[in-house]
Amino acid sequence: MPDLSEEYLLANTRELFGVDGLAAVRFTRGADKEASAYRIVGSGHAYFLKVRRAPVTRGALLFQRAAADRVPEVIAPITGRDGELSQSFGEFQAILYPFVEGTDAFATALEDSQWCALGRAVRAIHEAPIAPEITRRLRIETLAPAWRVRARAHFARSADVRPKDESARRLLAKLRAHHDTVSRIVERAETLGERMCTKSLPTVVCHGDLHAGNVLVRRNGGIAIVDWDDPTFAARERDLMFIGGGVGDVWNRRHEVDAFYRGYGDICVDPEALAYYRYERIVEDTVLFCDELLASDGDHAERALTLHWFSGQFNAQGVVAMADEAYARLRARAAVCPKASASPSE
Repeated sequence: MPDLSEEYLLANTRELFGVDGLAAVRFTRGADKEASAYRIVGSGHAYFLKVRRAPVTRGALLFQRAAADRVPEVIAPITGRDGELSQSFGEFQAILYPFVEGTDAFATALEDSQWCALGRAVRAIHEAPIAPEITRRLRIETLAPAWRVRARAHFARSADVRPKDESARRLLAKLRAHHDTVSRIVERAETLGERMCTKSLPTVVCHGDLHAGNVLVRRNGGIAIVDWDDPTFAARERDLMFIGGGVGDVWNRRHEVDAFYRGYGDICVDPEALAYYRYERIVEDTVLFCDELLASDGDHAERALTLHWFSGQFNAQGVVAMADEAYARLRARAAVCPKASASPSE
């Protein structure tokens, strides 16, 4: 995404949203390479502006607005002058939100009371009654193997890749060093995905990307759940897998999981679904990391950060270890009682 000029951003925000800003400050680029985010500062107020190259799903925006009416931790987008929740900034689409003062949960560890609050909020989201005219616009998960196919393709052609820079060379070296591990992850995701297709698990509207970067800790201690780009009908384990999942080397401690479920309430977590979603997420992220570093070039610092994220998956309490732990619990339970399901306290 290009860095749009401050003058352009302020003029469009004023014209299309009716917001008078005095300054626009870009945030450090995040994981979404097709979006840029800015803080729009006015006299006594601030807004968060997200500008995307990809089309904005209207159903996602409508869901945010409806969910925010029932769940205060969801931040609703601001309506433009024409009544729409997104606006066209030339070739881009823009969404405006109230600015949340605070830090994300990567930077600020959640206390037990905040974990409980997050659990209550996620349960409320999962069970929020949403009008059919909104829900029919949302994506339904298909459990398609597309990420696994792409992962195997990367392996197949990795020997022929000619790295463009040091980050790409190091990625290839790490990919080869972890070849057996990543292959095992892909195969387990495949097997578990096939088993998931035979199940009839209840579906709810899931956030779909509920990692620590999308949970904000307000200055007053409250929390907010942000970045609702793709709410999806799926088994609730699609969201629950992040709790104790180790994404970004956080959210991987037992007491955090326990505190979350004290807020979420009684629920039987399907162990196969939990293990599947954790493995599938690793496959997806690995493909995206490879796509960025092997098929493109760009800012050196950003590429180094992407390499850091890839490498971090294999840390002692990273996502691979947490997925393997979930799989080991699944196997151990199946050996004792093949038809049993796991509870979150196990």
